[in-house]
Amino acid sequence: ATLTVLNLDAGPSPFELLAARKIIEGETAFLAAQTATPQEIEGIAETLTLFKHGMKAQGSAEHADQLFHSRIAAAMHNSILKSIIEGLWANMAVPLFGALSQRTGLPENQRMTLKDHEAIYEAIRDRNPRGARKAMHQHLTHVEEIMMREDD
Repeated sequence: ATLTVLNLDAGPSPFELLAARKIIEGETAFLAAQTATPQEIEGIAETLTLFKHGMKAQGSAEHADQLFHSRIAAAMHNSILKSIIEGLWANMAVPLFGALSQRTGLPENQRMTLKDHEAIYEAIRDRNPRGARKAMHQHLTHVEEIMMREDD
């Protein structure tokens, strides 16, 4: 009998996606701190409120999370980079990433995400490009640490 091996394409590694996001979204935050309009800054702040509502309802804050990153991407006024970021988020829908990212939805991890988002927002609001980049890198490092954490 012959052995049939299924070649299932699981998509890119979650850690490859996070590495790409660190590079691209770090620069996105840097640029957004320079180019965001007052209305765009207000729109980014609104996602923090949406995230808090999602947490209070003990539901998913995932939509608010994605909207936060999408609005930062829009605030740098570069449609190509915005499309790239949206593509990275679309790739995060693969099953392997989904299983790992469920951990980010835990209440203690959502609290850390909100704190990270607030730091990124404040740097953008304060027109601090380097601070925005650093805060974004720190946020995505936290996401990576959550995904690598072994279950107890």
